[in-house]
Amino acid sequence: MSGVIRIHGGPRQAEALENLVGLIEAGRLVLQDLGVNSRAFPVEIFDGEAMTLHTIIAAYHGSLDAAKALHGALLPGYTRDVDATAPECGIRVSIWSPSGPIVGVGDTEIEARAWLLAILHAYRGTLA
Repeated sequence: MSGVIRIHGGPRQAEALENLVGLIEAGRLVLQDLGVNSRAFPVEIFDGEAMTLHTIIAAYHGSLDAAKALHGALLPGYTRDVDATAPECGIRVSIWSPSGPIVGVGDTEIEARAWLLAILHAYRGTLA
């Protein structure tokens, strides 16, 4: 199962993804809000290596390496562009599908967080 987010015990990945995106957009992704510990959080990403919430939290807090790893695992072949023309107004990251159109956008003050949101929005489109 390449590049799949799933919830243990059932096919609720779309709901979990929506909840995760909502917390990130609200700027309040903390484990207490999720009601879980990071090792037990029921998000697994499969693509030769398992990633846990640690990767998502690292990207949320500004790790470009974590965002890059997540991008490669979930959206292989997709590219990104960054618009930081006026960083004081936010940084916009767009994800482009291999066929060309933009499929995900993230816009926040932290580049890695914007990239994370763009990845999750693009990935949500692959679930439809």
